[in-house]
Amino acid sequence: MTALEAERGRDDSDSAAVERLEAALAAAEARFRNVAAALPGLLFLTDRQGANTYVNERYARYTGLSQDALMGDGWLATIHPDDAASVLASWERAVAVGEPYSGEYRIRDDAGEYRWFLCHAVPHLDPAGAITQWAGTATDIHDRKLAEEAAALKQTLLQSVLEASPDPIFAKDLNGAFVLANPATSRVLGVSTDVVGKRDRDLVASAAALQIEENDARVLAGETIVVEEIIEELGLATETFLVTKAPLRDSDGRIVGLVGLAQDISDRKESERHRELLIAELNHRVKNTLAVVQAVAAQTFKPGADPAGARRDFESRLTTLAEAHDVLTSNSWDAIRLQELLERAIAPFRRDGRERFELHGPEVRVEARVAVGFALAIHELATNALKYGALSQDAGRVLIRWHVVRTPEGPRMKLVWREEGGPPVTPPKRRGFGSRMIEQGLASELGGSVALDFGSAGVTCRIEAPLPY
Repeated sequence: MTALEAERGRDDSDSAAVERLEAALAAAEARFRNVAAALPGLLFLTDRQGANTYVNERYARYTGLSQDALMGDGWLATIHPDDAASVLASWERAVAVGEPYSGEYRIRDDAGEYRWFLCHAVPHLDPAGAITQWAGTATDIHDRKLAEEAAALKQTLLQSVLEASPDPIFAKDLNGAFVLANPATSRVLGVSTDVVGKRDRDLVASAAALQIEENDARVLAGETIVVEEIIEELGLATETFLVTKAPLRDSDGRIVGLVGLAQDISDRKESERHRELLIAELNHRVKNTLAVVQAVAAQTFKPGADPAGARRDFESRLTTLAEAHDVLTSNSWDAIRLQELLERAIAPFRRDGRERFELHGPEVRVEARVAVGFALAIHELATNALKYGALSQDAGRVLIRWHVVRTPEGPRMKLVWREEGGPPVTPPKRRGFGSRMIEQGLASELGGSVALDFGSAGVTCRIEAPLPY
């Protein structure tokens, strides 16, 4: 073989190799374009500076622009105006440092609407490690993004409701530990920190916690319940709540805990209790009032009594009885201020314009059940003082003093009625209706003691009784 023939053989071999290489490149490009066409997302290639050199047909169809229009920086025109500056800055930063790029932004479609995409791009390096180009995809995440935003909005709304609600709202797991609790829940339980992770037995008295746990067990067994639950604060005060509880289920319907809403009904329960007491007190008062009227009538209109005087005494006593009932009514049959009760009882004896009484003592309240008897006793003392004692003289006056003493059994009120400036007093030979009512009736009503002293300087009455607080 001549040298010329050998050279020709090499040329034929090189040409064949070139043809094979070109064919392989064409096949690779065809495969790339097939892959690019099959991809559900938007595909792009850029030079090492980050300018587009290729986009797939789907990219062009989605944006409604030609592939040529998307070359270079043309793609930026499709980015939402609110996203463009941050997208460009982060893309340029990734290109400058050669790190993979990832970002979420909105791209305009052929109808002018924007949809959210997740974009990833990675650099391609030559054997020397230099960046030669970038390859990236943009995947439509619009539906997922809207779902995330809707979920975030719901979470914000839920948090706002939880924060604003004055009523406790909570959720517990199967072990009874709080997994969600709004600030009102912590406030009701008397703690300043979040109660998540804690159980009722860690926060309330054991008896109350036991009842709550029994109710929770019913809910975890599948019931939805509405019950009253009592919360004790340091064992000193109680609050009653109307609590609605329902099972908390996962996506498969399995019970994984419970949710609850509590409404404070303490005021309502107190009103119900007060109404029951009021009805009981009213029944008691009606019976007692009739008994008092019968006793007053029997003693006032006894044989031999002057009819006119007896009538005056009877009317006066009934007036005092009515005054006492007026005080009770104005206080809704609740405990009454002692000062107010005394002022009403002695009011008829101040009609001459002179101040004949001196009252002094601390703020004290008298139970409704003893108020009428107390008022009648003070009226009898004043009547006797007007007829025979200090009020029968111009210089006479009555001092009424009271104070409170603390005893192991509770607070007690001590009151002293003392007459001064009246005529000399001699003890009565027999005790009349007024004296018996004061010493016996009032003492029984008060659950205390009453002592009358007919000293020569003036009558003194000492009253001692327990207080209702």
